[in-house]
Amino acid sequence: MTTTMTRPKVLVTYATWLGSTTEIALTIGDMLRAGGHEVEVTAIPEVKFVGPFKTVIVGGPIRVGEWSPDVVNFLEANRHLLRDRRLALFVTCLTMRMDTPESRHIVRGYIQPVLESFPDLRPFDVGLFAGAFDVHRVPGREQVKLWSKPHLQGDFRDWTAIREWAIGVSTYLASLEMPHKA
Repeated sequence: MTTTMTRPKVLVTYATWLGSTTEIALTIGDMLRAGGHEVEVTAIPEVKFVGPFKTVIVGGPIRVGEWSPDVVNFLEANRHLLRDRRLALFVTCLTMRMDTPESRHIVRGYIQPVLESFPDLRPFDVGLFAGAFDVHRVPGREQVKLWSKPHLQGDFRDWTAIREWAIGVSTYLASLEMPHKA
């Protein structure tokens, strides 16, 4: 009789506005794979069914103080399945370009109404990350308003913090795995 470890599948799904959240989600997926997990990284609109996944990690950007509607709609549409899964969340927000207790408090305030509207969903972790912002990628008329905010332009992602968060998630998930007899 041999003992084997079961590796439950992990879904990392995300919404993005200008693409920086995609790169963060891919990095999280890479770090989870390096930890031995079977991972699928998929944009929210491409997710067909969360059923096969024991862990779901959902992320998306905050724009003008509100979490991406794609994230909120995904949580709503899948809440009956997500409440029986391990759930982690992550956000990208330019408020996090300076990672301070105050910026963390502000960003948590942005997502708190969403979390309160889904009291049956209890994420085991929430990652708060800065994103990247390139005004040249913004569509049409919105671009004009944003030229007056040069301090918000740039890539503020802290890849070390993103990788460390993903390693922490990986370690946590590995600690939950139970050997079974084959």
